[in-house]
Amino acid sequence: MGGPSVKQFVQTPGIHVTPNVDYANFSIDDPAIYRRSVYRFHFRTLPDPFLEALDQPIPRSKRRCGPSPSRRFRRLAMLNDKFMVRQCEHLADRLAKEGGAREQQLRRLYELALGRSATSREVELLTAHAAKFGMVNVCRVVLNSNEFMFVP
Repeated sequence: MGGPSVKQFVQTPGIHVTPNVDYANFSIDDPAIYRRSVYRFHFRTLPDPFLEALDQPIPRSKRRCGPSPSRRFRRLAMLNDKFMVRQCEHLADRLAKEGGAREQQLRRLYELALGRSATSREVELLTAHAAKFGMVNVCRVVLNSNEFMFVP
């Protein structure tokens, strides 16, 4: 907790004072990626695509009229963002290393991601999904569930 902010982008000099920032080419395996977003450095004058997708407050100098990004857009960002895909890969690897049958891994996934036990029906549905699409995809499903996305 605490400590310096981290730049989760590649920074190069800009034409004037504001630099160029490249979020797309920042390594998702860089240790800086594991800092909480509250420690994420961003320029108030430049958009941060991932935080904007999650309805980041818009800096006063950038306020605009109109609706915030739609829920669908946020969901697509969470589902397809390379950071989220990599985290799902790490989570699936962890479940495989902890071992056990597929059903045990699914129950453990629910404990880790949602803090509760999976129901028999959830295990049944996700077992079929895992057989067809793999555990990484199952992790993506769980991490994009309403229960994970929205804390009551």
